[in-house]
Amino acid sequence: MRSPIGYDKPYAATLYNWDKYLISALAKVFALYLFDARQVGHSHSQNEETIDGYIEDIHQAIIQLGIRQPIIAGWSFGGVVARRLYQVYPDDIFGLIMLSSFSSPNMAFSQFINSSSW
Repeated sequence: MRSPIGYDKPYAATLYNWDKYLISALAKVFALYLFDARQVGHSHSQNEETIDGYIEDIHQAIIQLGIRQPIIAGWSFGGVVARRLYQVYPDDIFGLIMLSSFSSPNMAFSQFINSSSW
């Protein structure tokens, strides 16, 4: 069985921003799930617009799709979301891949992010 990988990308980017050659190569080995952020691309959400709201969006998608312990790859701002997702739901996530990201929202976007749990 191929390990599933969920991808979260930079803020305001869509699933189409991923390099098609990278996605094609990875799809030969892994089951891939590409996520659009809320209100971007093909996605909609009623969750709050905070990091915790973003992780709920992804966690709900994981549950609804029946994905078991995915590896989450987070690119840029998506890495912050992926890290927080793993902190809140460690039993539901197998691992993380961080791509050009940072470890804390306080390092960037601090004026944008409104989450007291950091």
